[in-house]
Amino acid sequence: MHVLAFSTVPRLAPDVGAEEVFTRPQEIGQLIGDSLNDLAEAGLTVTGPSVTQVHPLTRHISRSAAIYRFERDSGYTARRLAEFAPWAQAHNLVFRVGNGPFRNMDGENLAAPGNEVKVPVHVDAYRRRVRNLRSLRQAGLELDEGIPVIPAEAEVQLRDPAEAVYRIGALSVVAVTAAHLLDGTFHPADDVIAELRLVGPALTPLERGFLDDVGRARRQLFDAADRPRIPAPLRRRAALLGRSRHAVEALCWALQLDDLPPARTRAWDFEPGVWRSGASAAAGARVLERGTAALLAQSPGLRGATPLLEAFDLAHILHHGLSAEEGEGELPEIAEQWTRAMAWLFAPARTWGEADRLL
Repeated sequence: MHVLAFSTVPRLAPDVGAEEVFTRPQEIGQLIGDSLNDLAEAGLTVTGPSVTQVHPLTRHISRSAAIYRFERDSGYTARRLAEFAPWAQAHNLVFRVGNGPFRNMDGENLAAPGNEVKVPVHVDAYRRRVRNLRSLRQAGLELDEGIPVIPAEAEVQLRDPAEAVYRIGALSVVAVTAAHLLDGTFHPADDVIAELRLVGPALTPLERGFLDDVGRARRQLFDAADRPRIPAPLRRRAALLGRSRHAVEALCWALQLDDLPPARTRAWDFEPGVWRSGASAAAGARVLERGTAALLAQSPGLRGATPLLEAFDLAHILHHGLSAEEGEGELPEIAEQWTRAMAWLFAPARTWGEADRLL
């Protein structure tokens, strides 16, 4: 009888008697995929447009960084999972005995109705969330406290800082182009083309399609005698992608290229007015003025995991847990884009827009 232990902690537990430990992307990806298929067949939601719509168990399995395989006798039952107690909490384990249900250390079937709240959460992540919710309540916010908890420091891996710099450059091209369109003009083509030679691979397909359409519209209107009229569908896409300026701000702060007041990055210093006033609309323009190549040379690297996770947790709570009445000004857009940017930093194997549906 095999017993699988799914851990969200990449650091391996020493001397636990496992027959095999899976960590390589191809191996672990196959096990995760098979498990998610089983959970989907059981009726659990394994993916969705928001992390709040995904079942906690499938989210845990998707985030597994190491899977341990143990061999036990044929009479082994879930009641004996308590043997893993010495390291189950530190490594945030979910178990599967044979081909049976996924269970916690107490042997409870985590796919059963009502057992969503029993899916393990790393103790450090839980404590941080409780503390930050308390701080935000004291600041006068009414919050949904049942939203998912972001990972603990022991669970995360950070993305390569150079990749983040290229992403800043790509986002800045998109944000500045969108801002010009919303003003009824086109950004100077020479500036965009020069930067795209360097950051083009860091664009998402949606962003690349937007910039291609902007280029076509520019060529069509080039000979217009009057002020160019931007097509309405293109303006709508510009309004959506223009929010990227907030992600530029988040990544510039994360890479220590810019400083921000603590009210923007720590729950215990939160001030609503600082969030509602919006990010600097010039953030992307400043990046393009300096150039991505210069930023690669100037960036001292990412901040430590602790301050980054604090900023991520604050943005995550404001994005997913704030009521519509509380979300005044630009706060909802800022929190959404900060959540997307910080989730991407902490999920190096995931694409932009995918990571924030998982963390």
